[in-house]
Amino acid sequence: MSEGGAERLMNVENFMRKIKQVPQGVPIILRENKPEAVSTYEKHFGADLAASSDYFRDLNKFLNCVDKNASKELSEAQQEKVCAKEFKAVRMHGFDNQLLYHNVNKKFFGYEISVQRHEAPN
Repeated sequence: MSEGGAERLMNVENFMRKIKQVPQGVPIILRENKPEAVSTYEKHFGADLAASSDYFRDLNKFLNCVDKNASKELSEAQQEKVCAKEFKAVRMHGFDNQLLYHNVNKKFFGYEISVQRHEAPN
């Protein structure tokens, strides 16, 4: 890669890192995925969602459990029991309105409140 290309790539990465820290970056975080990722979760969802949302944190745990047990030869009854606790947590968060915009984006609302109070954002 040419020197100019490497510099441009570095600028894009810095911009993406900065935009993810402010509320205007929500659409980027919600759409971010990595098709080449090893984990099933990262193929479909941005890693930042697991850190900022209870629902996506539990979904990450569930998909990691599925990934871990996928290679094992389990009976149908065992398959249902293996990740039952993680699946129940995901379902309960879904019923508990954890998918509403303000619950998924708690860190951004905290940022906006701190700015309005003239405090240093975390």
